[in-house]
Parts: sequence; structure tokens; C-alpha cells
Amino acid sequence: MNVLIVDSTREILLTALICGGKNYVRKSLQANAKHMSLLFIKIDELLKEAGIDVGDVDCFAGVVGPGSYTGIRIGVCALNAMARANEKKLVALNSLEILAYRNRALGEYTCLIDNAHDYYAMESKANEARYFIAEKSAVASLKNAVIRDENEYYIDEIIELTKIKIDKGEFSNILLPFYMKKSQAGQLFSNGFTDKPDAIL
Repeated sequence: MNVLIVDSTREILLTALICGGKNYVRKSLQANAKHMSLLFIKIDELLKEAGIDVGDVDCFAGVVGPGSYTGIRIGVCALNAMARANEKKLVALNSLEILAYRNRALGEYTCLIDNAHDYYAMESKANEARYFIAEKSAVASLKNAVIRDENEYYIDEIIELTKIKIDKGEFSNILLPFYMKKSQAGQLFSNGFTDKPDAIL
């Protein structure tokens, strides 16, 4: 199965292609403000390197958040469009479950992603996951707290987890953004600056 993977939720844009038993990977070192202009360039580079067309991709996988609000939208919209145009399958991953997969040997743990003022958090206990926002002052009390290294991008874990989900048949009809907090714009709208629904943000 040929699988195209995108993670546009962070500063570095990651694109990967599983094809013919090989993994092809691209990292864009530019800031996430460039993700929109770079995404399809990187995808095209991967497809050309593997010698296939986008129509030969059997499944599109994407990290749907939490992370950069704009980056999430770019990746989700692009993958949904390509999958729909080619009538192919979709797989959703989230940033916290990728970190959890990296640290699965710990058994029970709490994965944390720094969000400046607090943390996006996922508690893994008895094979169940609980997502929540953790105050920075509370981190010391969390069992086996694992904070994501912002200098690492876990591409091997993303690829491995994608394969596991495909083997389990965990496909989605559409990728939906995974926001754990409202964006700044969403907070302004919901505080009465406009009557626009938050859903469009």
C-alpha cells in the first residue's frame, strides 16, 4: 500500500511517503508561515522520487492536531481534498498519541506538549486515553510526565503508527481538526466581538 503522510502542525513541515517497502521523507526547515506554499512542492518531490503519481497513493494520513491552528487547517484541507478527488482512504493521527507511542514502554504516563501558557496533555492509564489542558504548575504532580522535545519530530513514530492504524483498519471518511483550545481569534469571537460562529474559525 502506498501511503502519503503529512504533519503541518509544527514549525517544520513533515511529509513522508511509504511506497514499495521504502520510506521517503521530506523536512522543510522554514517556519510554518511557509507551509501553504511548500506542502504540494514537497509532496510532488516525494512522488517523483518514488516514481508514482498522486493517483497511485492508496491512503492519505495526517496529523490533525493539537498544534498550530493554521498548520492544522492546511494539512487537513489538503489531505481531505486529495483523498476525495482520488476516492482514497484517510487515517487520522494526533500529536499526543504520537508522543504516547514513543513512550509506550512506560505503561502509565502523561504526555505533554508545551502551549506557551500551559500544556496539551494526554493521560494514558489502563489502555485508555484522557485528553485535557494541564497548568504548568501541576506538571510536577503528574505520574511519569513526558514533555515533547520541540527539537525532535518523531517521523519514525508517525510512520509506524500510521502502519498500525492501517493494519487495524482505523480509517476515517474525513479528517477533522483536533483543537484542544480555541484560537485567539476564536476567543475574541466568543467574547462578544462578533456573532460569527466559532466553527468557522
